[in-house]
Amino acid sequence: MFATASAWLIGMGGTTAIDILASVSFTGSKNKYDIGIILQRAFIVLSLFYMPVALLWTFSKPVFKALGQEDDLAGDASKFLVALIPGGLGYIWKIPF
Repeated sequence: MFATASAWLIGMGGTTAIDILASVSFTGSKNKYDIGIILQRAFIVLSLFYMPVALLWTFSKPVFKALGQEDDLAGDASKFLVALIPGGLGYIWKIPF
């Protein structure tokens, strides 16, 4: 739930917005290379948004403990989030077009 709320929803919203911008650019623009510019900018912006999330996930055990979770659960959830970090870039780079 924490991974979904802190990162996956941001990635899904960003890629959905790119889908709309790319289709409008393709049908309404005379310059078809604008789609490549949109894609490159999206990769950069979404990657920059993911960096603080990856940092939060790396040090999430104190956050979970501050929210009242037990030590064992906080440690296991933190390990799981650290294992998810490399896959996050692949998730946000899956542009839906």
